[in-house]
Amino acid sequence: MKTIVFLLSVFLTVNVSFAQSHTEFIKIVGNSKSTIQSNGYIVEVQLLEVERNEYKKTQERTLEEIKKDLDIELKTIGLSIKNLEEIFPPQQNYSKQKQERFKIKVKTEEEASALYKFQVSGYKPTGLKYTYDENAKVDDEKMAADAITDARRKAASLAKEVGRKVGGVLSIEDRSFSNIGIPSSSNESHTFKYTVTITFELID
Repeated sequence: MKTIVFLLSVFLTVNVSFAQSHTEFIKIVGNSKSTIQSNGYIVEVQLLEVERNEYKKTQERTLEEIKKDLDIELKTIGLSIKNLEEIFPPQQNYSKQKQERFKIKVKTEEEASALYKFQVSGYKPTGLKYTYDENAKVDDEKMAADAITDARRKAASLAKEVGRKVGGVLSIEDRSFSNIGIPSSSNESHTFKYTVTITFELID
């Protein structure tokens, strides 16, 4: 038995132990996962007053003038200035120029790309995030079953290396939770992970 403990703990990185009843067991972690793709984009933009600069040949532009020109551009992709959602608090600005920050939600990559190509003085995209369906869920029961199958497969493979077999389940620890909301993020997809720790009996 000491040989089995040595092999599994050193070479197979799992523990085989004796319970007080002298039942031999193997404790294994099983994993499963499910990936959900994003369904839209959030483009963050900054509107900053333009000061007159003869060297740069720029004319003074107020926020209202910038918004008027931006509205024209937005209408080319089926949106308008009304689709802008203001971001609070505004970004700290040490100059005297007034500024406002907004986010714009769009559905397609083409629309997000267009927002980055608008040629409006005083307008600048500052960030991109992916959005997810707020009702998106994964099948908890299937993920749990897949994690259990994964644990049994691992246990059987390791037990076979030392001439043993996997018997019944002695205990299951399940601390996973997967059906929670997905916040907007910089990742194009979100992966839910499910983990269970299972103790199997070892038999001859």
